[in-house]
Amino acid sequence: MNSEQLTAFGSALTWVTLVVLGACFGSFATVLESRVPDGKSIVTPGSQCPNCKRELRWNENIPILGFFLLGGKCKGCGLKISTKYPLIEFTTALLFVSAFTPGPAPQLGMAHLATAAIAIVTVPLFLIDIKLYRLPNLLTYSAAIAVAIFAVTQAVITGDWVAFMWTMLCGLIPAFLLFLIAVFSKNGMGLGDVKLVVSLGIAAGMFSYRSAIATFVVAFLIGGLYSLGILLTKKGNSKSAIPFGPFLLAGFWICFMGGDFLQNIVLAPWSF
Repeated sequence: MNSEQLTAFGSALTWVTLVVLGACFGSFATVLESRVPDGKSIVTPGSQCPNCKRELRWNENIPILGFFLLGGKCKGCGLKISTKYPLIEFTTALLFVSAFTPGPAPQLGMAHLATAAIAIVTVPLFLIDIKLYRLPNLLTYSAAIAVAIFAVTQAVITGDWVAFMWTMLCGLIPAFLLFLIAVFSKNGMGLGDVKLVVSLGIAAGMFSYRSAIATFVVAFLIGGLYSLGILLTKKGNSKSAIPFGPFLLAGFWICFMGGDFLQNIVLAPWSF
């Protein structure tokens, strides 16, 4: 095996490892989505049937595949298992693996690891906010701490503390602006959104300040279009509660996936 083949093999093995990790984190995401809103432990008990509470065996709890191996039904009570579980697992795994792109070889820099941390909590936060109109502190604080650790690590490795300062500001400045909106809009913006913006801004800012700005421009753009659609279809009014967390998360991933090409288009009107 020559050096090129060895490099290709190493990349393939790393991708496989990331896929497996992504699937495992996807399984963990289902636990976060179902237990965190109720304040239940995410450690114990183990995964169980939501209907009969029977604890799943290891071979029934294989991420994504387990649902299909069981035929979509619980072996204990025979009732159908919701398809939301494999969908959460698959979506989380997809986002997790995507965090280490682009390129044929996985990108394992601190910025990509921070993005992977966001991937783990994206689907739970998205679904919880849509359902309950809140973003649990356990998830928003954990995400913020994780990305901050990666940002500090990046600064230690590179020695570029000026870049670190700008990265942190990418999270703190928009969080402060949203905090002002939350204070003066009389519940128009939740504090959960303020906390979420910190982690999203830092993670995006680890790539560039333009990435962070584009993230929030896209988030407000799609949020505004959605609100306009609600008004035009008369499914709500100006006082209707709209969860903003999903738009923030969508803005983050749209700008990450779109890369410089999309960011240039989004920021062109503002000459960034």
